[in-house]
Formats: sequence, C-alpha cells, structure tokens
Amino acid sequence: AEPADQVADAIAILAAGLPEARILPALRRGNVLGALDMGLAPGVLPGRVSLDDGRHWFDQEWGTVPEIRGSDALGILAAAAEGKVQALVLLGADPLADVPDRELARRAMSGAGSVIAVDVFANPSLDHADVVLPAAAFAERPGTTTNIEGRVSRLGQKLTPPGVAWPDWMIAAELAARLGGPFATETIDDLTEEIQRMAPSHAGVTGALLGSREFRDGVIPPLAEAPARAEPMPASDTGGHGAVQDAGGLDPVATPGVLEVEDQGAPVMAIAPENTPEPSAPEPSAERPPLLTYSPEPTEPVVAPHDAYALRLVSSRVLYDNGTLVQQSSSMAPLAKDPDVHVNPYDLERLGVRSGGSVRLIGRTRLVVTAVADETVPRGNAYVPFNNGGLGAADLIDAAASSNDVRMETP
Repeated sequence: AEPADQVADAIAILAAGLPEARILPALRRGNVLGALDMGLAPGVLPGRVSLDDGRHWFDQEWGTVPEIRGSDALGILAAAAEGKVQALVLLGADPLADVPDRELARRAMSGAGSVIAVDVFANPSLDHADVVLPAAAFAERPGTTTNIEGRVSRLGQKLTPPGVAWPDWMIAAELAARLGGPFATETIDDLTEEIQRMAPSHAGVTGALLGSREFRDGVIPPLAEAPARAEPMPASDTGGHGAVQDAGGLDPVATPGVLEVEDQGAPVMAIAPENTPEPSAPEPSAERPPLLTYSPEPTEPVVAPHDAYALRLVSSRVLYDNGTLVQQSSSMAPLAKDPDVHVNPYDLERLGVRSGGSVRLIGRTRLVVTAVADETVPRGNAYVPFNNGGLGAADLIDAAASSNDVRMETP
C-alpha cells in the first residue's frame, strides 16, 4: 500500500552496500521479464536499452521510435481517468481487480475514449470494454518465455486455440495493419529473427539455437559470445514422423515433445538443413547500443507521519485469491479465503477487538472484515491480503499517497 519507488529505494540501498550482490525479482506473473526485454516499460526499447541510447539504432531500421519516455501503468490509468487517452488497450489485464487503487481503475475505464481488451478469460474489466479480442492461451501457440532468471526458453503448441482466438502477435500485427503501420513479419520465425537481429541483448538467440538439443533448456541472454551453430536433432530424437515409423508407433508428443505438435509429426527440430547457412536479414549498420545498467541512487523516503489513532495499511498478494486464473480452476478456486485483516495482538487489545470478530476498516471506503491476531505483523500496522474477493485492499488504497492509513472499529 505504498508507491513502488520506495521498494526501488530499498533495493538501491542494498545494492550500494552490497555491490557484488544480485537481485532475483520474484515477479508474480509469467513472462514479465520477457515483456520488459521487449521494451514494454517507459523509456525502454527492445533489447534492454534506453530510449536515448537506442534511438538511432532502431530509427535507422524502423523509421520511427517513441519521441518521449511515456508513462507507466498507473500513469496511463491516471491520464485515462482525465480523458486524455483515446484508446486504452488491456493486454491480459484486469485493472478493476488487479490495480492497487480500484477508484483510479474505475475512473480510467470510464474516462478512456474506447477500451480494447485482449484476453483469454472473462474478467470484470471486460464488461467495460468496447471491443474484446480473444487470445490464444499458453500451450495454444508457439513462442518463447523468459523466467525470473532471465532464461529464454522455447514454447511448443500442444492444443488448437478455440473458436477465433489468435496468438497475441497476430492480433498485434492485425491492429498495426489497420492503423497504417504493418509489421514486416508474417510468421513467428520472422519475429524471432527480428528480435535477435535488432534487440542488443538477444543477439544470436535464434530459432535454431532455441530449437536445438544443446539448448533445449533455453539460454540466458546476453550471450557472452555467439554459440556454435546448433545442429538439428535427428528425426529419431524428436518424436517426429520418422520416429513414429522407426519406433513402431512412438507417441508423437512424447519426450522431448515440446515442439512435435507444431508440425503434426514432422521433424520440427530440423530447423536448418545441415551445413546450410540460415537466411537472415542484414544487420543494421550502426553499432549496437549499450545495455541498460543499474546505478543505485537511493533517495530520502518521504513518509507521511503516523496517525496515533490509525494503523498503517500493508497489503500483498497471496497464492490463492480471486485472480482470474485461480478462479478458472475448479480445484484452486475454493482455496481463496474471505477478506480479513491481520493485526498485532497488542493493537487488538488496545482497540478492544477480539481475534475472529468483525471489524470495520475506514479509509477511502468502509470495509467490514474479520480481525486476525497475528504476532508477525509489527505493532501499528494492519495487513490486508490483496484481492481476496469483494471490497478489499484496492478499495482502501490511494496510489498517489506516500502511504495509506486505516482506522479500525467494531461495526
């Protein structure tokens, strides 16, 4: 229930004191690092380069790059709430349930000129969308994923997308064509080649490399040096069409199995014929821009004074909640708990509240939840798990505030 820059400041202090330490971000969504590597962050271009450093490199090839740094998610929502966004595109996003300021999300959804949602499952935000474009889910399209280690691994298609669901990149290409800026790519292999050619951090990360047995567990870019050309796996190793004949009916999606369904039994690992150079577009003439580096510059945190009659609100995610994917699973959905508030026993006694009883939290709104005595919560704080159904932490949090306090009373 506090701005992310305070967390960044804390990391900066650790990095300054322990310069040899490395940070492993335990991000809660899949492929967030892959999205960041491809430039989905303000002031960043594909390949882990800054807008300023990479401007010439990309401009000479693409002819255009963003003129300004742009806004982060909360900045975009704030602009939409003020009517400054003509079209708000939700890429697998549910602001009404997922943004730690539900009031801001509501105003953004109603203030945007139009809302276009690209998603796999229905969620509350889709009810406010003008256009919904169904996307293919995991295992319904090929591609790559990047884990929290930064390792890029290839994904194989196992299922056929239902109805008219398309892979995300096809939807993006179609939207670009309708907006007058068509992509020069027609296949997923074209995209892989474009990434390794243009993204400085991913130079040499080709489809042949990711599809080889040697790198079947993926690679961690940037590569220290260009790896030797990966040899294709023989058909007898792929579970492909030849393996079915030679092995007397071997399951075509057995181990290694990750790629077989893409070509329905063809030897898909034979991406490049042996001893034949891979075709590729010419490299841009300019020198590749430098990769982003982190320079810890901690600032003095600005924290509002603590109200003696209130508790400082703390919130974080839990494993099982009212999130879309959890609720789509019949076995996991019942594991989500009802909203509650965890408070140190000292504060409960001071306020005359018993553990297990109902309390009213008063902040931006009024929220009735169950009080839980929890010695792990420091005195003076109230911990409310995020997105546990109905009204919750998102309704209490003002994202523009340096911190959020709530008062607690018996209903």
